[in-house]
Amino acid sequence: MRKLGGESYRKHDAVEHEFQRKNAPRQVENDPIPLAPIRISWQPAVVLKLSLFLERGLPLLILLVAAIGAPAMMLSPDGLPRLRALKAEMAQVEAENDELTENIRQLRLDVEELKQNPKAVEAIARDELGLVRNTEVVFQFPAQP
Repeated sequence: MRKLGGESYRKHDAVEHEFQRKNAPRQVENDPIPLAPIRISWQPAVVLKLSLFLERGLPLLILLVAAIGAPAMMLSPDGLPRLRALKAEMAQVEAENDELTENIRQLRLDVEELKQNPKAVEAIARDELGLVRNTEVVFQFPAQP
C-alpha cells in the first residue's frame, strides 16, 4: 500500500488488486508452458487527462478545423468561384437548349405542312432545287457584265 495520499490511494490499490486477481491468467491442466501473471498498472492521471481531452478538447479541435477549413474550401478556386462559373454556364446551356427546342418545333411544323400541302413541296422544289414542270419553258439570260 502506498503511504503518500491517504484514503484515495488505498481505494485505488484495493481496486487494482481486485482487478489483477480477477484478470490473472489461469493455468490450464496439462499445459506445458505455465503462464506468468501479467501486472497491469493503469495510471489514473493519464487516463483522466485522456478522457478530458476526448470529452472537451476533441470537439473543440473538430470545430476549429471546420471553422478554418470550410471558408478556406469555399474561397478556393474550386469553391464559390467555380460554383458561380458553373451556374453561368448552366444558364447559357439552358438558353441554347430553349433555342434548339424552338427550332425543332418549327421544323416539325414544316414537315407537317409538307406532308399536308403539295403546293409547299412544289415551292421548295422550284426555289431551292431549281426544278420546273415538263410543260414549262425555261428562258435563261446571260448575266450582265
